[in-house]
Amino acid sequence: MLGPSRKMKFSAQRMIQEFVRPKGEHAMAAAAAVAPDQPRTIVVTLHDDATSSKSVQKALDGIVGLKKLSATASSGKPAQGLESTEGIFLPTLGAVIMQADMDQIRRLSEAAESGTSDIVIVTPERQFSAADVSSYGDDYLLGYRDGVDGLVDKLLKKGSSVARQSESEPAAALGDMAGSQPFTYGVNMVGAATSPFSGDGARVAILDSGIDFSHPAFAGRIADSAFFIGSSAHDGNPFSHGTHCAGTACGPQVSNAPEATRFGVAYDAELYIGKVLPDSGFGGASIYQGMQWAIDKKCHVISMSIQSDSSQVYPDYDLYGQRALNAGCLVVAAAGNNASRPNSFGFVAAPANALTIIAVGGIDRNFNMYSRSGRSNGVDGGNIDLAGPGVAVYSSIRGGYGRLDGTSMATPHVAGVAALWHQKTGATGVGLALALYQSVKSLSLDSRDVGKGLVQAPQS
Repeated sequence: MLGPSRKMKFSAQRMIQEFVRPKGEHAMAAAAAVAPDQPRTIVVTLHDDATSSKSVQKALDGIVGLKKLSATASSGKPAQGLESTEGIFLPTLGAVIMQADMDQIRRLSEAAESGTSDIVIVTPERQFSAADVSSYGDDYLLGYRDGVDGLVDKLLKKGSSVARQSESEPAAALGDMAGSQPFTYGVNMVGAATSPFSGDGARVAILDSGIDFSHPAFAGRIADSAFFIGSSAHDGNPFSHGTHCAGTACGPQVSNAPEATRFGVAYDAELYIGKVLPDSGFGGASIYQGMQWAIDKKCHVISMSIQSDSSQVYPDYDLYGQRALNAGCLVVAAAGNNASRPNSFGFVAAPANALTIIAVGGIDRNFNMYSRSGRSNGVDGGNIDLAGPGVAVYSSIRGGYGRLDGTSMATPHVAGVAALWHQKTGATGVGLALALYQSVKSLSLDSRDVGKGLVQAPQS
């Protein structure tokens, strides 16, 4: 649940332990690949009033010799290209992404501990991922196969082809395929099918693996895009993760999808696409950059269907979520697909377990829990806040349409509904979160799994 961010007080020794004993499988693998005396990507979080790039650069130069600070989160400077004497300043988040060796990390950590500098926290580059292949159930795999096979068959019968277009070109239609159902079950369950609101005037950022720019569902819909990893914002993820999430949150009112003409919740919302995950699905500092970019674009909602492999609360994300709220931007994130019900209930993973970020769990069309949806785990902030449809969710994929399972799929349902509430009320930040909380549909499920309940769209 949203609440005041934690007061940060860490010893330099504890900070250093994050680097020498990182939590989680992927963090361990990353640490093993970097020798102690070699620079690694770190994130330095600053006090609220540290907003001047010139003063921040001067302070860091005095501690570790940082000579150049770029005050931008633009797609022209992915963090992986940093040199050891430069950094990227993210002013709204109050963070600097930079390279440092262990001696420099120690000096920065000691500066944070002293309480006399602008530095609050020093952390390794956090590692996050989209849901991995093992989290996709049989329903998804069969649905994906059937969807793609059906699309290919129809196009071959028509003598058509699907050609990839550049990001600046208009998307082409995929043939005249009328949907057999007007709405997906997800659009129905969250009440978007009967809502008079469309998300008009709301800005929604999808920070994920990018998007299929040639897909007809997004023709004329993308307000802006940027990439913070790789060389473009195109979605090359094997499961079209970003394209699928964007379709669920902001797909069109009427589409040519074979199984449902409408699969998007907020069909009139302005769509902002930030590629923060590579096609392989794992990302780090790029996510910080994407958040700053979305806030710079004055987005009202950030949807992050990403997860760590750790239940540890990341205090830097607590601050970033709060600073996003202060800027009028609500962050919603996937709780994580780490359960194996009924034998294991998993946990709410970072960054969703931050107090200032909405954690989303997943249910199916019959109001049963998604078997891999993580449960509230008792740590401060580690609670499910809301639930959304997350099993066999039908949406856009590269070149067509298909189904995916996961809390990743539940999250954009919540983001889309938030856009509808923004249109109705004009609420932003905490006010928008309250609108979501106060309008939920109660469920006969454990609140540790679904929080306050199923997110609901405004009806009048």
